Amino acid sequence: MDISTATKAILENVKPNRKLLATFSTSYLIYLFIIPLDSATYLYLSKYNIQINILGILTLVYFGIWLATDFYNVWLKGTILIWNGKKYLHKLTLEEKLILSKYILNKTKTYNFNISMGELVSLSGRGIIYRATTISQGYTPSFDYNLNDWAWDYLTSNKHLIELSPEEKKIKGIR
Repeated sequence: MDISTATKAILENVKPNRKLLATFSTSYLIYLFIIPLDSATYLYLSKYNIQINILGILTLVYFGIWLATDFYNVWLKGTILIWNGKKYLHKLTLEEKLILSKYILNKTKTYNFNISMGELVSLSGRGIIYRATTISQGYTPSFDYNLNDWAWDYLTSNKHLIELSPEEKKIKGIR
């Protein structure tokens, strides 16, 4: 096993308590900058100064990485998903428009669909809808799908995105 594999395995398996990590980082910053050391305390801590500083710096770096990944996963990733989803709503296919119009016209955020519909995969992959249940309804493989809140708000304020064009109505035989 090389060093990179071992490091990766350690980082995947080491999941420190976030409260403990935040507490230790804060106490290290207090140790560095806030508490004035008298001579007796300084003489005692000077024996362990290198170890305290190395451990403190590593903790601060790890805490910073943890904050950055949380920021990315929670805020940035969600914002990018919504932005891409809104962009996609402007170029829906006929079948996707029919699926989403069921939500808006029936004024519901939950609708039951047969899982074999390929458009559901596309819409759920883009974060517009998501499967709300894991147990199918009846003998057919049909599941409840929920429309995300941001998609509901966007589609109710932009109903033209799910309206069918005259050509699409002709294809589906709708007057």
